[in-house]
Amino acid sequence: MKKLLMLFLILSITNAFGQETKPLTYEQKVKDFEYLFEVLSENYGYFGVNRRLNGIDWLSNKNHYIDKIKNAPDDTTYLFTLKSILADLNNDHVSFSPTLYYNGYLSAYKNLSKDYPKYKEWVEVLEKPNRHKYWSDILEKRKEFVDENTKTLNNPKPNYYDSIIDHKKIAIMSISSFNMFKVDKEKVLISNFLYEIKDCKYLIIDIQENGGGSTKYWQDNIVSQIIKEPIVNTTYPIIKDGEINRRFYHHFFERAKLLNPGDEFSNLSPELLSDNYYYQVWRDTIFPKNPIGYDGEIYLLVSKKVFSSSEGFAQFCKTTNWATVVGEQTGGDGVGSDPAIVILPESGIFISYPSLIGLNHSGSLNAEEKTVPDIEITGNSSEERLKKLINYLSIKK
Repeated sequence: MKKLLMLFLILSITNAFGQETKPLTYEQKVKDFEYLFEVLSENYGYFGVNRRLNGIDWLSNKNHYIDKIKNAPDDTTYLFTLKSILADLNNDHVSFSPTLYYNGYLSAYKNLSKDYPKYKEWVEVLEKPNRHKYWSDILEKRKEFVDENTKTLNNPKPNYYDSIIDHKKIAIMSISSFNMFKVDKEKVLISNFLYEIKDCKYLIIDIQENGGGSTKYWQDNIVSQIIKEPIVNTTYPIIKDGEINRRFYHHFFERAKLLNPGDEFSNLSPELLSDNYYYQVWRDTIFPKNPIGYDGEIYLLVSKKVFSSSEGFAQFCKTTNWATVVGEQTGGDGVGSDPAIVILPESGIFISYPSLIGLNHSGSLNAEEKTVPDIEITGNSSEERLKKLINYLSIKK
């Protein structure tokens, strides 16, 4: 019995690497960071954006960051020191989300890979020996991380709600996340509401608090249920020529063209021409699915919180004129595809970073220029901006 108990104790303190869970040495922490630094320097595409927008030359800070890593006395301090270093990149797609939400990521990519073999690359990385449970327990204690596909699951406030006001003149849909787990459930709610508003003059789609989630949400649940004819969403994804990027997006490179000064874009950032970047032109056709035949005016209300797939929706509305974009300049970084995932060699921490990124139609990086609204509406809160838009439409002839 004692031997069995001892065996259980040994197994319980053994991590996924097959080693006892011991604190990392400072040499291991530095090795971890140097690997991450190399990966990002070769594959990450937003260093120039960060310099121009935030005045941070992240690559030049390497020695400073290593000193901070060396001074981390324990694993918890190391993890949050690493978090602060990554925060200097000012991009929410660079995150520990695959560590914190490991099981959800692995399950989602396994399911996707059944129909889309390209996602096997994500599965292979996530199935490598790791210590996600050890590190996620540390992260959970701080409760600082939010994933758009999980944040609404335990949130008492509804993710989607709607209303009709001003004597049935104005219809309002508010969506706080394009949560991938709510696509099917909320499609029914949206469909029922759209049939109620066929005679409303104006439709406001309020995504001011929406930090993204799944592109499928807005394409299937909103656009395809309103349009009468197919509509083409044209985007310009680009990618830096790095080893990790090629591993995740080798199919993209096979059909991509090297970005050159003579190409069709007029506003390319200098680093896109000095480094090797490849691009494609994507034309994604959205087809009607039992459309309601809505003929009123559509307004997409946005704020600086709009990011990732909700930014993709804002770009779609802006470039196709499907809806009038109103509110604040968005948060950007909505053109592209799934972030790549790397595992740090010593700690077993998973980190994601945006690899396939995007240009606006002018050639500017979407993460830098973002989406500028057709009509600017300022305000101290999302409620104030919504009220201003309602007042504007109420008196509009």
